[in-house]
Amino acid sequence: MSSPPSLTVMLSVSAAARRLGVCAKTIRRWDAGGQLHCPRTG
Repeated sequence: MSSPPSLTVMLSVSAAARRLGVCAKTIRRWDAGGQLHCPRTG
């Protein structure tokens, strides 16, 4: 039996910050520092 496909959830910087309880600037800093992978779209 194969495993079900995984789902990828895409959030905006502000939505991710709200979920993690930090400010958007922190999300951007984590991305720049490599602690968080933030793919760009569009």
